[in-house]
Amino acid sequence: MTALELVNKALIKLNQPEVTLLSDTATGVGALRSVFSDTVNELFEAGSSKRGWSFMKKRVALVAHVGTNITDYTYMYDFPSDCVVPLELKDGGQYEIESGVLYTDDDEPVLIYTYNPVTTTVENSVTIPVMDVDLPSSFQEALAARMASKVAGKVTESKDLPQSLFQEYFMMLRTALQYDAMLTPVNDDEEDIWGE
Repeated sequence: MTALELVNKALIKLNQPEVTLLSDTATGVGALRSVFSDTVNELFEAGSSKRGWSFMKKRVALVAHVGTNITDYTYMYDFPSDCVVPLELKDGGQYEIESGVLYTDDDEPVLIYTYNPVTTTVENSVTIPVMDVDLPSSFQEALAARMASKVAGKVTESKDLPQSLFQEYFMMLRTALQYDAMLTPVNDDEEDIWGE
């Protein structure tokens, strides 16, 4: 799924024509560009239970940080810049994060985390989001509905559409969470995310 495909899904929800470039000046495209990255992060955070979104997990061996350590931990490492939600160290060790630095007693830590696949580029003198990643269809629909709900008032001047799109987002987010839960084995000691 590319950023352009997601923006076009949102445009359809706004009853606006699809575009071929994210730098297009058509109604709604600029507004959707402006909320794209924050909305992606919002949805990644919404799935930030103990296990995170299974389709957006990444593990990285951390790089030692150069600086003065004034914590009780032995080592300090640079925090990955694409990390949205840290989940755990592979070995299960304790850690703390402060100002972009991860502190731990692990001498070779591997961090498992939910990452943000969005970068930016310039197209026709316009900064646009770039993303090319496989996303479950329910997550795609939730993301498109949430982006559309954020800009619907400006783009359509409708009073009802923003709330309707937010309700669609909420339903699709729940579906995406249920789908993702089926993909990830649950440990007996994990909490039930649905409170049942």
